[in-house]
Amino acid sequence: MYLLLHRLGLSPASRVFGAIAYAFCTFTIAFAGFPHTNVTTLLPLLLATLHSVRAGWGGTARATLVLTLMLLGGHPESVLHSALIALPYAGVLVTAVPRSQRLVLSARFGAIGVVALLLAAPVLMPFLGHLPHTQRLHEVQANRDILAPPPLTAANLMPFAMPNYFGNPRVHNYRSDFNFNELCTQYAGLSALILAIGAVVAGFRQHLFWIVMFVLMTLLAFEPPFIAPIVRHVPLLDMAPNGRLRFTLALITAILGAHGFELLIRGGNRRALAATAFAVAASVAVIGVASYPTFAQYGTRRLIFFTTIAPLGSAAAIVLAWRRPAVGFAVPVLLFLDLVGGMLMYNPAVGRKLYYPRTPAIEAMHRPEDSSGPHRVTGIGQALPPITSRFVGVEDIRVHDPSAFRPYGAVLDAAGFDRSDYFGQFRVLPPQPLIDFLGVRWIIAPPGTAIESLSLVHSGVDANVYRNETSMPRYFVPERVDRSADPAASLVVGRIRGRVYSKTLHAQPAPAEVRIERYESNGSTIVVRADRETFVASSEVALPGHALTRNGEPWPTEIINGAFVGWRVPAGTSRFELTYRPPMFAMSIVLCAFGLIITSAMFVVGRRQATASRIDRLTPTQ
Repeated sequence: MYLLLHRLGLSPASRVFGAIAYAFCTFTIAFAGFPHTNVTTLLPLLLATLHSVRAGWGGTARATLVLTLMLLGGHPESVLHSALIALPYAGVLVTAVPRSQRLVLSARFGAIGVVALLLAAPVLMPFLGHLPHTQRLHEVQANRDILAPPPLTAANLMPFAMPNYFGNPRVHNYRSDFNFNELCTQYAGLSALILAIGAVVAGFRQHLFWIVMFVLMTLLAFEPPFIAPIVRHVPLLDMAPNGRLRFTLALITAILGAHGFELLIRGGNRRALAATAFAVAASVAVIGVASYPTFAQYGTRRLIFFTTIAPLGSAAAIVLAWRRPAVGFAVPVLLFLDLVGGMLMYNPAVGRKLYYPRTPAIEAMHRPEDSSGPHRVTGIGQALPPITSRFVGVEDIRVHDPSAFRPYGAVLDAAGFDRSDYFGQFRVLPPQPLIDFLGVRWIIAPPGTAIESLSLVHSGVDANVYRNETSMPRYFVPERVDRSADPAASLVVGRIRGRVYSKTLHAQPAPAEVRIERYESNGSTIVVRADRETFVASSEVALPGHALTRNGEPWPTEIINGAFVGWRVPAGTSRFELTYRPPMFAMSIVLCAFGLIITSAMFVVGRRQATASRIDRLTPTQ
């Protein structure tokens, strides 16, 4: 952001102001630790590097690398939302150059997008190949309203002036039907908002692009009735939670606020300062009226301080700076206190060990006697929410990620997995055939939960942990393979341990020795010794991209229990290698290599252009 504001011609003090406003806006802090911010924090840098594209291919290469990092950030929806700002901004830069240069500049901007896609191909192509099989696509097709953003109401616009307007979940006074992360994300500081208003009044035409984008992003973020039908027919946007577009409103507020701060420290013009003073008075009145009834609920002086004193202190400094511009330099400090202090109520600054503590219940699931093979866990209720188990080193059978494999999600649904809450959960112990087949050794439950059919190994204030003695190994020879029209449902209601189900196969496997020689996240080696033909079942999810070889030669697989890998085994000793490579991964590596060659060529040509430009400046003219 500092570099972008430098490109826009602002002084160092104004750049610092704008950088604080965006770097610590509530979107960044509320989504700290999520992949969203891997992308959104780079958007100002992308916009800044777009300015250098006109100078030559070196600037084009730098912009390409920034866009590549955004594409690799892990959150495609945020890249899509960033593009809604970056593409129009590139268009404005094209119109700002002479007509003779527009085609060349447009070609360079196009090259940025194409080459960045090539460089990010090893991530993007497997993702696109997996997308049709995801839980998100299934849920959106079934119910588009799950992506509906908050309505465009006065109450939902209040976070522009107060991030804690709806209360705060940490002090148990949150009141809204929507996620706190989603609601607070347009706040970039009260002083930034006030100064942005002053900048708009002082130079409406100068900031017309940002004003137009602010209006458009507001409409897309809230999707009023006349906008929603349009959005639902735009590819990709129709699958994205567009309420998160409000981070672009924080970005625009920070940019315009930096321009307003520039007017402030330079003395400004009277019209801008008058508008700023009016905005200060209006904000004080709005915050006072809106927050007075709820402050009694906060129960903490610190929250009251950071939601009133710091913002109003910024407002007071702005008013005082009307006469004494030097006072304006206190505003960035107060802005920092406003942004960080207010959101500390939501995201405290703590280390990873405190964020994901190794409680006695967690330690109970890492006992040495259970190192014999890979085991899984599951939970009842919210004792250990899905995905958070990854941070404490256990493999949970439950899923939360919207990119989860839909056929596996259908197996969980058949077992009673409840998705009505933000984190899906089993409200009671899942069916025994399911947890046995999936190799679930540990069940974690809220304190006081009693499960008579399992062995209690830990009981404490953190959770109860139970051991499942009948869990199956990751690879095994089943008792039977029965044909079923709905294998997932048959697994859940089945009463015979070790029986698996297939839509096409019926078999009576022979006993055999199955040994796991190697087990890794993307591959396993399994040695099978059988006197006659048999069958090996596994609880490995049959994601597209799995490949099986026997003694080095390709070997066919079967889908069992609705979403898992199994295969026939001939008599004798067989060495099987089950590997996973994302779909189109090999092709994506080739495309990435091609992108690296093009990017390297951009840098080489750009360096020659820069050298030639320096020589031209040093050569005396006749």
